[in-house]
Amino acid sequence: HNFDAMAGMIKNFVSVIIPVYNDWSRLRDCLEGLAGQTFPMHQFEVIVVNNNPSYPCPYPLPASNMRVIDEPNKSSYAARNKGLGAAKGDVLAFTDSDCRPDPEWIQNALNCMETNKWTMAGGNIVFDFRNPNSAAEVLDASTYLDNERYIGKHASAVTANLFVSRIVFGSVGHFNGSLQSGGDFAFTRQAVIKGFSLGYCSQARVYHPTRGFVGGIKKTIRMGVNRAWIKDKHSASISQRLLALILRLIPIANPFRILKTIRTYGLKKGFLFVRTMLLSVVFGMVFNLSLIYGLITYSIRQSFNLIKAK
Repeated sequence: HNFDAMAGMIKNFVSVIIPVYNDWSRLRDCLEGLAGQTFPMHQFEVIVVNNNPSYPCPYPLPASNMRVIDEPNKSSYAARNKGLGAAKGDVLAFTDSDCRPDPEWIQNALNCMETNKWTMAGGNIVFDFRNPNSAAEVLDASTYLDNERYIGKHASAVTANLFVSRIVFGSVGHFNGSLQSGGDFAFTRQAVIKGFSLGYCSQARVYHPTRGFVGGIKKTIRMGVNRAWIKDKHSASISQRLLALILRLIPIANPFRILKTIRTYGLKKGFLFVRTMLLSVVFGMVFNLSLIYGLITYSIRQSFNLIKAK
């Protein structure tokens, strides 16, 4: 919470922060999308934060308002924090290296924030299906990166598509740089608790590739482990988290979300729905096992901290 939010700030200027870890090929599409924004180029900058300094960017950046800085601490949230320290804008925009922004992404997000007097705006994340018949990809699109649902139900949003007024960081502080997943959820929730406004801007779109089976399993494990470690003064106790785990003993996805995804993207129905529901049981079990592991390691760490304190 020692972040000096106003240091070096330029008014009416946007800083786009993108963490990258060995993902330079997909980042190229993201940067090309940012180079093609309708928003004036002299009114925004792009800060790419390399989370593996031993593997530098292998190509020249496509625009003069873009630069790369390094963050050796392997965490996308530590990388975003490094970008915050280098940013000049009074609005901080976040997206991921595998996202491709719509040409009007920045302009539409700023319009939403100004019209509605929001201090934070979560944008629309549209999925690109590589294999429309893949149950894993349908499950991914049905489960993650739904800012409309996150904002409406949890008062939180994800950094795949997020705009934040600089004053928010002055009050809330950094992202939790020790987390591998879920730090954006915790940050935006804390900001809303402190009284900052968060809205959903459907016109501010980025396009995100769906994850296949292996990518989905990795994401599920990260979410389970880090769900146990996300902690603030308003978070659930360990006993409450265990109760939530018990309620998830039948680990099946919400069928209405899956049907909505199939309809929204015009995918084939029938067996795709059934296969996705069955796969959700497997992923749900993986999540629960990861959550148990996270709760155990969290409890051990807390016990060690108590012993040290004594």
